[in-house]
Amino acid sequence: MLWNCDYCGTTQLLGKTHRFCPHCGAPQDANKRYFPDDSQKVAVQDHQYFGADRLCTACGTANSAQADFCQQCGSPLEADRIVKAQAEQVRSHDSDQFISQDAPAAASPKATRRWPTLLLAIIAVVILGLFTFIFWTKEATAVLTGHEWQRAIKVEHFAPQSDKAWCDQLPKDAYNINRQSEVRSHRQVPDGETCDTRRIDRGDGTFVEREECTPIYRKEPVYDMRCYFKVDRWQLARTMEASAMDKKPHWPKAELKKEGSCLGCERLGSREENYWLHFQLENAKSEPFRCAFDLPEWQKALVKSHWQLKVGAIMGEARCDSLTLHP
Repeated sequence: MLWNCDYCGTTQLLGKTHRFCPHCGAPQDANKRYFPDDSQKVAVQDHQYFGADRLCTACGTANSAQADFCQQCGSPLEADRIVKAQAEQVRSHDSDQFISQDAPAAASPKATRRWPTLLLAIIAVVILGLFTFIFWTKEATAVLTGHEWQRAIKVEHFAPQSDKAWCDQLPKDAYNINRQSEVRSHRQVPDGETCDTRRIDRGDGTFVEREECTPIYRKEPVYDMRCYFKVDRWQLARTMEASAMDKKPHWPKAELKKEGSCLGCERLGSREENYWLHFQLENAKSEPFRCAFDLPEWQKALVKSHWQLKVGAIMGEARCDSLTLHP
């Protein structure tokens, strides 16, 4: 693997061999090692900072003739005072924390922290406003002004209907059957493989390349016979309804054309019923509103009775789930 010296700008140093920069003596940052691309790959013995021309007096490591500092311990290989002072400075500070005299001054920590705090404050205000708008309520009194009910009966008739199914699932009473071949599913069929070279960091400045292959599949349709047919079934014909603004609910009169189980015969299906109480807030100019109730409570409620409830403090909308009869 390779690494670049952040202090002097020397690039493509060897991850395992050059523990310190041979040009300036700065320590290697293991977190900044990178995989070379094909154009950057180089044999260790062909690297410009590889060789055994100069021996480090501090640790005994052999270094290239072009090296000014030991690649293993960072000690200077020259007696020049300026170079030595530079090496001592690099070793005494972490390379990521060293700030050049020519670098621009860092932004004020207070100014940097101010914006996140302001943003969080704005978000908190918005959330608080939404919470207040949705959940803030106040107590109110409403007067019951009337009753409303609605009842409905579904009428079904026995008649032919068109349907389709896979022929192995055909109903026994199907007729007028037509068959045709259609795609029922798909199957995965092997169709070669794709191979990629994966680079694995050994953690010591070197890596290995491993070829990994993944199989490729193609989808092939699986055909089967689809049946289109007629079948006689009970199905919705119409809905009979009754409704009024009073306390006398009743079911609509069911008139069947023909009873039985023959084609064209009718029968009564499911029933639905709904009951509402109408209210008006006291001492308020708000619109009347209605709330749904179960039949027993709906029947017991008296017109002009007073009810307690909660309404939205901002929009004034009634909360039906909070209605209770005033004692």
